[in-house]
Amino acid sequence: MASHARAERRHITTSPKKAFEGIKHMAEDAGRDPSALELIVRANVEISDAPIQKDRVDFTGSLEQIAEDLAGARKLGAAEIVIDAQFFPGIDSPGAMVSRMEQFCEIIRRL
Repeated sequence: MASHARAERRHITTSPKKAFEGIKHMAEDAGRDPSALELIVRANVEISDAPIQKDRVDFTGSLEQIAEDLAGARKLGAAEIVIDAQFFPGIDSPGAMVSRMEQFCEIIRRL
């Protein structure tokens, strides 16, 4: 009997800015240079057809909301933004994944 692993997605509820500031303080407390750190954001994206109005987590919601989150990460100084495309809901083929990633390329071009 085969067993199936179910991927669970967890979201950080702290803002990326607050989390990164905390990491910098920990580095400084450990005697490290906090300015040497780079912020790399992993965006666990969940796209909805309509904007999420309440209790929205970063990188969830409409494409427009996700674009705002990507712009916010860039403004924060993210050295890299990794868009996790592995578990996009509704993606059932390689072609569908390529299509979704093309949407993100267009969003990123606009930033």
